[in-house]
Amino acid sequence: MVKQLSRLLRLACCFALGLSCFALFPAGCELPVKESKTPASSEEPLVVGVYHLSDPSKRFEDLKRELEEKLGIQTAYVELIPEQDDGEPSRVKFLSKLLRESRIDLVLGAPHTYTQQLIHENLFMDLTDHIENIDQLQPSVVDVALKVGGGRIYTISPVIAEWYGIFENKSLLDELGIEPIDRFINWNEFGERLDRIRDAIARQDKDIKPLAMVVQNEGEENVFIEDAFLMYGYGLDAPVVEDNILLGNPKWADFFLTFSELVEKYGESYANVDQRYLFDTHFSTGQYVTALGGFYHLELFTGDHMQLNRFMPARVEVNFDLNIVPLPVYPGDEGMLNIRLSSMAVSESSRKKAEALKVLNYILGKEFAMSMLNHRYAYNQMGFGVPFFPAYYDEEVIDALNKTYRNRFDVSRIYKAAKGSVTCPVYDMNKRETVYRTLNQAFSDVYNHKTDKHEALKNAQIPVFP
Repeated sequence: MVKQLSRLLRLACCFALGLSCFALFPAGCELPVKESKTPASSEEPLVVGVYHLSDPSKRFEDLKRELEEKLGIQTAYVELIPEQDDGEPSRVKFLSKLLRESRIDLVLGAPHTYTQQLIHENLFMDLTDHIENIDQLQPSVVDVALKVGGGRIYTISPVIAEWYGIFENKSLLDELGIEPIDRFINWNEFGERLDRIRDAIARQDKDIKPLAMVVQNEGEENVFIEDAFLMYGYGLDAPVVEDNILLGNPKWADFFLTFSELVEKYGESYANVDQRYLFDTHFSTGQYVTALGGFYHLELFTGDHMQLNRFMPARVEVNFDLNIVPLPVYPGDEGMLNIRLSSMAVSESSRKKAEALKVLNYILGKEFAMSMLNHRYAYNQMGFGVPFFPAYYDEEVIDALNKTYRNRFDVSRIYKAAKGSVTCPVYDMNKRETVYRTLNQAFSDVYNHKTDKHEALKNAQIPVFP
């Protein structure tokens, strides 16, 4: 049960942020759907393809109203998830069909793994020379857009929809005589740092631990760290399945060896940890020097806790000074930001390109960015939760973000990253279960000392589709 709750915490974030919307839209957000295959006239609405149209937490009705009031553009919305949905393959195929039939003008909130496949089919407009404020967009977002488009921009995200980082207890670091991390570091350096922290704890005989990382349920032999492993691998900028071999890419193979050491040395069982603290939030108790986490940890550790704590068996409070920096990266890739994007694209066959570009640039602009920050929980159209890192940034945006997190996090660090990872781990549900099962067994064998990390890697490097 703990394992299921831990894995579902990321989804719970999205649900929590949308609970208040049901009072406003009890029947969901069913908006007009444009089905005509004929060329659009100037009087017809701009048709926007979106995901989870009927989810009230997405607030598409609000977006529709805002675009009409601010831009004078009427919009209608089409669901991009097919009725027969089996994950990425069916969704890409359905989006391709809608684009080929000229049934949508603008795509909103698409994972770049979906859109990347369609760029090669020439279904999207080249946006490279049409983005008005590209110099004020977070560099990693632009870098990913260029990588996906082969040097041109066909898709662009208005937000960093998901981000992972290192959380450090500065008070404990000070007691141990170790300086907080102040730069981008790689996974090897992170492992070495944890070893130094471990040794300093031993010398001072302190009752604290280097890393908050629960990997095993009480009474179970296998671990459940495979999901976190994939999420933390966002920044590797390489596919976890290459040439049909799991961990076939050298970056992922090296990362497995490094992460295996973390699991073996610092992984804990819920038998030894208060089970009320899910997904490593026991870091908040002040008994751990370091934790790895994502946007949900950032909200719980730095925010007002109101929304996410509804889903926590134990209330999470952090009463010590924090240091928060981007997640470690592959050696040599310092400056790479592990980000998850939610992209926009204009249909190449659209008859309303001018209107589509106007909407795209408005969403990429400062006014929309500030609206996202000043009216949190009301702008969920682009991501899986609150998009609290707009792609657009200037001093005012960064100041607003820092205030959002009570000045406990220097947000400017995120905007200094010049490169972005283009690869998300596994979207295909069929592949995902095979990948999860195999990685879970490999990490379990290392954790339980049945094999060493090299033998576990060899066992994990299997064909995903035999």
